[in-house]
Amino acid sequence: MKKYFEYKDAVSNKFWEINLKENQVILTFGRIGNKPQQIKKKFSSNDESKKFAETKIKEKTNKGYREKTNKGYIIKKVEKDTKKPIKTKVKKNELDDKEKLIDIKKKVLISLKKKIETKKLSTQTQKNFDLIKVLSTYLLTQFENSQYAVGDKPWGANSFRKDIYFYSDFYSKYDDKNFKKKIFDLLIKSKNNTPQSGKVRKTKHYQSGDDFEADLPGKEVNYGDKHNPEFQHQFTYCNKTQIDFFKGPINDAKQIIKLGFDKLFSYSFIYGYLDGAINTIFKIGFLDNSFFDPLHIPSKKPKLGHPPGEKEKYDKINIRNIKIEFFKKFYKFSKLKSEKIIDDIEASIFQSKLSHYLLITKENYFITQYKDIFKDKKDGSRDFLKKISDEDENEFKNIKDLRIKKILDFTRKKQKIKWSYYYGNDMSCILNYEQFRFYTLHNPCSETLDDKELNLNEKDIFIRYAIYMGVQEIQFYIHHRIFGGF
Repeated sequence: MKKYFEYKDAVSNKFWEINLKENQVILTFGRIGNKPQQIKKKFSSNDESKKFAETKIKEKTNKGYREKTNKGYIIKKVEKDTKKPIKTKVKKNELDDKEKLIDIKKKVLISLKKKIETKKLSTQTQKNFDLIKVLSTYLLTQFENSQYAVGDKPWGANSFRKDIYFYSDFYSKYDDKNFKKKIFDLLIKSKNNTPQSGKVRKTKHYQSGDDFEADLPGKEVNYGDKHNPEFQHQFTYCNKTQIDFFKGPINDAKQIIKLGFDKLFSYSFIYGYLDGAINTIFKIGFLDNSFFDPLHIPSKKPKLGHPPGEKEKYDKINIRNIKIEFFKKFYKFSKLKSEKIIDDIEASIFQSKLSHYLLITKENYFITQYKDIFKDKKDGSRDFLKKISDEDENEFKNIKDLRIKKILDFTRKKQKIKWSYYYGNDMSCILNYEQFRFYTLHNPCSETLDDKELNLNEKDIFIRYAIYMGVQEIQFYIHHRIFGGF
């Protein structure tokens, strides 16, 4: 079964296609005239894939998508209803699409004006801002891709065994006993260096098939200071600046210093780096034992779980104490000053006007590279940068902010982006601060908003940016320790 749908209105011109082949569903979608995106999903049975396809078709038609064939749009016959019509009130969100955009913006601004108790805001944001979700989804997606490539070929199975081997190797080296020292050592190297590829890795895992069907082991990843000036927003770009942990372009560093955020960047980066490391290693869980049998590769979807009592080892107090310990060790700060730094950062994350804004727009404070099209409304950072590079006029046609216009022009005309399947798929796609500010203010369901209009403090947007940089760098490092360097 293959069906094609279109959605057109004053601001949209999109298509969506579904192709059901036995137990596999292929979704192709995008804006008409632009390069399409494609997602493949495999199910355990034909019935399950059919049910999924029917559900997605219903979702799309309910949103206004119309099925189209080579003969034109399919018009469904509407049966006459003999029952008396029931009077219903028309809701505001049932306006046409142009009015919807204005309506969403008004709702956001009205909601932000309503006062919310700090304690209540903090409780709600701590529940909704979920770093574990971002980290676990990313890791599981990589294993699903590896598992999907297995097929009936020995090289596919060998490649999967390789990933499992290095996954086990990484977690054994970053256990309770060694974790703190190893992460502190990495952070100290990160002050002026970036994670970079090194020698080809050596593997000791079981391999099936002939020699020519052996897996490609990938490269080691280590911190280094090699600098490739061609691509400014990848980890191969390692520039020396006056700001601890900032290795980007000099102009970006100057802007951070001009804003007075140089120390703030360093502190928030450390916070994000440690948060990313602790949550990845101790909080997201582990693959179950069935994935570690070299003679049998399971077909079931990989999931992460915890042995009893393991998750509780690193609670909020333990994580906080690790951060305090690092600030004391690296900067020679007192415990009191280290606590104050962490308190200020967490107040920005969970109790600021930005926190309230993200809660209203149902966004996670912690961002990913790719959005899940079935769950997320907001683009990932790579999705967003790609839309800018592709000059998606439908998405960015009502920009008034001069700073945003400037970064749009820079991204499209001056920034060299080496687009490929792998760019960003391994956490290598890095937004600079102006791009990140644009990303924060942009709402795909409305026009790009203004931070002054929203009454947001730029300092809070910047803290979110620096935390994102720290989380992304440790994610990139761990990804390449497990799946191989670039």
